[in-house]
Amino acid sequence: MTVLNTKMFANVSLLESNATTMLIQQSQHHNHLLMKQWQEEYHTSHVRDPDGGFTYRRDIGEAVIPPDVDLKQHLMDIHHNHPTAGHPGQDETIKVLRQQYFWLGLAKWIEEYVQGCATCQESKIRTHQTKAPLYKIPVPSDTKPFEQVTMDLITGLPQIGKHNTILTIVDHGCSCAAIFLLVSDTITGVGIAALYMDYVYRWFGLPTKIISDWDPRFTSHFG
Repeated sequence: MTVLNTKMFANVSLLESNATTMLIQQSQHHNHLLMKQWQEEYHTSHVRDPDGGFTYRRDIGEAVIPPDVDLKQHLMDIHHNHPTAGHPGQDETIKVLRQQYFWLGLAKWIEEYVQGCATCQESKIRTHQTKAPLYKIPVPSDTKPFEQVTMDLITGLPQIGKHNTILTIVDHGCSCAAIFLLVSDTITGVGIAALYMDYVYRWFGLPTKIISDWDPRFTSHFG
């Protein structure tokens, strides 16, 4: 024999429409001046319910909910939080409550409620790809200028004579100084090496590490 937790069963007293109607009637009575004001503004009527009481409702029968947080929480407990409701998403919750109730800013209120619902957020399906954390390349504290360098080609630039690309050579870690050289997008790995010899090597020697984006021009001859 399997014994189910009592939370798995519908709470009949909570879901009973008469109990909810009574709470709505009481809240409307406490806010009777506002209910009178809304009669003309939102086309509501004071109608008799099956239990003999009167409730302010709109033309198609939705009960008018005053600015009563406890009452709104009660309605969410029934239509969203209760195990028989199953924590429907934001859109479905709005759809269900709009069929029976009306209050100003209903959609916005429910949107904020669902965003703060821990159960909904735990089970929310992520539709976007999560990004891997960035890894910072370590640099020794005693690194000399241009001992570690980053190299990149900025392509797709407007043509200036024979040049339409910029070769960037950056000192990674020591001074963060940068050298920008005008080149053509047809430059080869040998051409990049020659420029490095002319503009960096003669002053700082060979680097211990070169960081690049694996452009074929960096790897084809020296990879």
